[in-house]
Amino acid sequence: MLWGILYLIIKILPLDGIMTGKNPTQEQNLDLRNRLVSFIHGLMAFLFTGYAFITQRTECGELNNTYQRNVIIFSMSYFTYDLICMHFEGLLDKAMLIHHPLCMFGLFLPMYENISGNFCMMAIFISEISNPPMTMRHLFRLTGRRYTKGYEVAEISFICLFIYGRLIAGLPIIYQTLICSSNHIFLKITCIGLTT
Repeated sequence: MLWGILYLIIKILPLDGIMTGKNPTQEQNLDLRNRLVSFIHGLMAFLFTGYAFITQRTECGELNNTYQRNVIIFSMSYFTYDLICMHFEGLLDKAMLIHHPLCMFGLFLPMYENISGNFCMMAIFISEISNPPMTMRHLFRLTGRRYTKGYEVAEISFICLFIYGRLIAGLPIIYQTLICSSNHIFLKITCIGLTT
């Protein structure tokens, strides 16, 4: 509900003026507004999981704590919102039709089993760390600012954070997830998918 309300607020904002270039289409206008919500989720999820990543040391087989459950619900609600919103706004493509339900199921399992929330938090961290600059790249493109210094900074930040998230921090997290006998097989399979 939070995400839907946020999108409706962003949808009524007069953002048409920031889009430059050859007559932006209605689809580009809707995409811009939806990506602003995506940016907010990505940044908040990164901050929430980054805090847990830095401050909480966990072990295989631990029960989920309240903080983990809240962050998982936060992200699961976003993916549910985004899937529905993209469908109704005509922005849903086949990749997102597969990606979002898999994310939702991957987040649902630790909630249902009340275990592996710690690994889920680490997975969110390594996947969301590069999301804000990736979304900024799209926003720069949608607003006709493709050939600017801001776009270049977003591009370089995205590449560096993607490599850090998927390889430097990601590979040890993926290894820990795979060797933990308490983790559901589906969680292990989706964790491998994070490297792509």
